Amino acid sequence: MNIDKIFRAANGYPGNQVGMSLDQAREMTILQKKIFGQRFNLVTGTNPENILNLPKDGRMLRGISLYYPYSSTIDNPELNLKINNSLFIVNVGFRTIDIDSLMSSQYYELNLPLSGNDEIVLDFNQVLSNSKVQIQIHYI
Repeated sequence: MNIDKIFRAANGYPGNQVGMSLDQAREMTILQKKIFGQRFNLVTGTNPENILNLPKDGRMLRGISLYYPYSSTIDNPELNLKINNSLFIVNVGFRTIDIDSLMSSQYYELNLPLSGNDEIVLDFNQVLSNSKVQIQIHYI
């Protein structure tokens, strides 16, 4: 690819500099992977439901990852995951990202269509000690 073509004045739309059509640039933007994250404080025992509202541009839920920062002894609390009133994970204790691989692309794959007005409900049970959990929702 010609480097001069890439660094020409930015005019029109993203992708124009590298010869993309407007439709190609739109498709690239729509299919761009995105990550939505949030941190929750967990208390010993059963926790109240945590509700996440995804941004409106989500079209496909790719997966979910959990990370427990700042904890030297980590128990795996049971997780219930409900998306738009449908249960997808029921009483499963898991984590997908360890502290040494925070920037990895590991996630539990779901591949579910989204409507743009989606509600994700997380319910943690069997928590043995007060801790924090970082959840990441991977979507396009």
